[in-house]
Amino acid sequence: MHLIQAFDQRVTQQIQAIGGPRFGKLMWMATFAGNGVILVIITGLCAVAAVHNGDTAMSSAFVISGFLMLLYNASKFMFKRRRPDNLYANRFRTTSFPSGHAADSVAIYGLIGYVIATHFGAPFYLLGITIGVVAPFITGISRIYLGAHYPTDVLGGWIIAALGLGLVITAYHI
Repeated sequence: MHLIQAFDQRVTQQIQAIGGPRFGKLMWMATFAGNGVILVIITGLCAVAAVHNGDTAMSSAFVISGFLMLLYNASKFMFKRRRPDNLYANRFRTTSFPSGHAADSVAIYGLIGYVIATHFGAPFYLLGITIGVVAPFITGISRIYLGAHYPTDVLGGWIIAALGLGLVITAYHI
């Protein structure tokens, strides 16, 4: 067995062995929160709120992050990795790598977390970190738990989006 396949299989088995009905419901909610349509709506609302508050640079950061979501999802066509073979994953027409839910949640929740942690003062710092890190982490885990992705798909989504987020934040400060 290939090293990556062995890693994917072992991590998937460990994640899918967690929890019970409540954990399963949490995973469905997390996957919903990482849905592209939901994140586009959130991105639009954040961009409008930034403009309303006079921060056009931050509004631009949200718009650019929205466009990066398209790029992350379009990159699936370059890699063409098949999804896991199960009833849930077989419903999808897109390929598996990178995980769009994982990438999109880092791009958007990461930026929201950054804004909260850096713009609203010390009392909100922990909230910003939680939104920016924990929400994308749980979203990615949900994709593995539900059988929609391999762990390396999720890792790839997190990494590519973290790089994009870093560029967006850097550009915001220029």
